Amino acid sequence: MKKENISIVVALFFCVISFVKADENIAVIDSLHRLLEKREGKEQVETLLEISEAYRYISFEKTLETGLDAVDKAEQEGLIALKAKILKSMGVSAYFIGDYELAKQYYVESMAAYEAIEDYEGLAACTNNIGLVEQDQGNMDEAIEFINQSIVFEEKVGNQLGIGQSLRNIAHIYYRQGLADQSFEYYYRALLMFNEIGNEAEAAVVSFYMAMIYWQWGDYQKAIEINTEALGVFIELDMIDFVSKAYNNLALIYADNIKDYETAIEFHLRAIEIKQELVDIMSLALSHSNLGSAYARNGEHELALKYLERAMQVFENNKQAYGISLTHFYYGNLYYTTGDYELSSEHFNKSLNISEKHNIKEFKAEIIKGQLQNYAAIGDFPKFMHFFDLFNAEFDSTASKLGESQKSEHRAKRKFEDIVRESNNLLDRQQQMEKQLAAYRLSFSALVALMLGLLLYFYFRKLRA
Repeated sequence: MKKENISIVVALFFCVISFVKADENIAVIDSLHRLLEKREGKEQVETLLEISEAYRYISFEKTLETGLDAVDKAEQEGLIALKAKILKSMGVSAYFIGDYELAKQYYVESMAAYEAIEDYEGLAACTNNIGLVEQDQGNMDEAIEFINQSIVFEEKVGNQLGIGQSLRNIAHIYYRQGLADQSFEYYYRALLMFNEIGNEAEAAVVSFYMAMIYWQWGDYQKAIEINTEALGVFIELDMIDFVSKAYNNLALIYADNIKDYETAIEFHLRAIEIKQELVDIMSLALSHSNLGSAYARNGEHELALKYLERAMQVFENNKQAYGISLTHFYYGNLYYTTGDYELSSEHFNKSLNISEKHNIKEFKAEIIKGQLQNYAAIGDFPKFMHFFDLFNAEFDSTASKLGESQKSEHRAKRKFEDIVRESNNLLDRQQQMEKQLAAYRLSFSALVALMLGLLLYFYFRKLRA
């Protein structure tokens, strides 16, 4: 299929999805416009913000137009906090359509307004959002730096929920970099935070991500068990986005490790059905890429190409490094299975170059392994030996990190068990002390009674004398 035709198909596909969501919002927008005519001052600005956000699923141009109008009116009214909120919302809208640079611009402008009024919660939200944009652009060090700034702001206001969410976001980045030990540590810290404040939803989200590390460590059954438990919470709490993600991860485990491709395809299709309702373009593209890989492994090559092409078009249009690298990797696997080793090698090289440029290590060893298989099939001994050396270096590094990760997990488990044991010991000691104190009080009361009795005895004896 020609690239121009792919673009048309993808554009039409997402237009259909957007129209479904748009129908739901048109009535809301009409109602808000009627309210706008009756409102003044702060209420009018807040209504403009609502209209801007409602246009996200219909027209990005209208979203920006209404948002900028709201910013102007907020400035005229001297509503700095509301101006900052509108700019942050416009950043979210830009991020939603994949315009990362515009998103960062609005977040920075929002930060300036929040800084003027010393609103640390607003600053935390903006720095965290910029970190997420940097992450999607493959700038991992910058992403961690911004999210750490977010934690500093959250600590100033004592927002434990926000701190936990930022810890979770840093864990995501380390996971993308193939640093499972650091990732597990930050997920674990976030889990403790969420359990402490009794937030079941956030705890389930972190558990869901920790299941991914168990999957990476090769404990597939435990990964499935934790993922399934989290899925139950997501369904119960109507967390539709994470229901989709849980289905997607189950699909990947069944495809990559259980080799049950039919079950994997079924889970992928469930995930895609939900993401179409959410109109989450980037996440939907990732699911299409994963589904394409599952179809390829199941021998359904035409369907595989259909979904991989659809995903790649979205990722390239939005310069999403991770998605582009992953989809090239899937193309490499597909063309290897069809015997087109040259084309497979070309896609693996593209995937490897992007991964190295953006420090994406999640599937680097698998890319190198794929190249080894290609050059063995072609009979290119020099290139085979080159990638053999790379594979050994990557395997040694991965094995070392895995050992450290498992040590880190065991240390974390021991630390948690020590805390629980020490807590139980303290409770036992407290109960023993309370019993001893009760005994001392009883003895003291008896002693006082005895002394009082003796005093009375000598007193009356003296009276008689």
